[in-house]
Amino acid sequence: MKKKYGFKCLLYIAALLTLGFSNILKAEVVVDDLLIRGGNIEDRTKYFKQDFRYGGTQEYPESADFMGRILKMRSSKLSLVFWCPGKSDAATGAWRGTIGMASPSRTNWDLNSFYNVIINGKTASGYPMTVDEAAGGEKGTLKISWHHPDALVTTEFNLLDGDDKLILTTTVLPKVKIPGYEVTLTAYPSSWAGGGEPGAAIRKREGLTAVRVLERTEKEDNRGSVTATLEKNEPWVLFYDKYFDVAENRGDGPCAALFSTKEASAASANVGNYACQLKISYPAEDKPVSSHMLIWDFKGMTNQAAIEYMKALEIQGD
Repeated sequence: MKKKYGFKCLLYIAALLTLGFSNILKAEVVVDDLLIRGGNIEDRTKYFKQDFRYGGTQEYPESADFMGRILKMRSSKLSLVFWCPGKSDAATGAWRGTIGMASPSRTNWDLNSFYNVIINGKTASGYPMTVDEAAGGEKGTLKISWHHPDALVTTEFNLLDGDDKLILTTTVLPKVKIPGYEVTLTAYPSSWAGGGEPGAAIRKREGLTAVRVLERTEKEDNRGSVTATLEKNEPWVLFYDKYFDVAENRGDGPCAALFSTKEASAASANVGNYACQLKISYPAEDKPVSSHMLIWDFKGMTNQAAIEYMKALEIQGD
């Protein structure tokens, strides 16, 4: 049976959330917000209770200007942990940070910066960041803003109880005339394999869209890559690793993202030996413009099961 996760469904859900009609969605999602400050003893205790480590080391950030947030959303079906490392300016109080995904899998979506918005060649995460909302209840909501010099970027992450995916809405409010904006997602599917250099020889990254397999160019050192322009009939990408497959008791499982090809002006996917990336370009106007995505972390799922799941999606027109 096909799963009807088309953008008619997605935009309908997004509209309900925006209009405050979430009371019809009988759900209960718990959201936690933990502050992590460099050199702070109390925050150090909270940090070491987590099952991930910043930078992959056992050291606690000691720099006085370090500030991070651990944002958690937990439902009856899915637990998501976002790690937001950054630095705080002592003089202005401005905090510059990124958002990474530490759970369900510590691999898959990048732990330190899985999501970015780029405007006029400048990444929004290089500018002051605020957590505007972190609330649970009938839905889990995280609302984060980046104060880019050319536009206010506000991203809402929603989790519905009983659902298996993250709903992501990006809203861009231009401050000056901009040609558009780009959303990028970065993943390390299934396993880091010891890091960029140590695992280079054994990783077998691959991508899948609704119509084709994205195979890397073969090279003697296994460092081949492929970049593909996505067409209108390719609204989703699944990233996986043929060696680190749960079916072989290796790795965590694949990850995937779905977007609206009608909202996007262009899209491309890159599959490398280590990192994989989805880039989506959107047009801009002189008023707020929004775009929508669905994101999955298929931790514990075999490559074949994830492939069958994505192929079973029925993408409906707007």
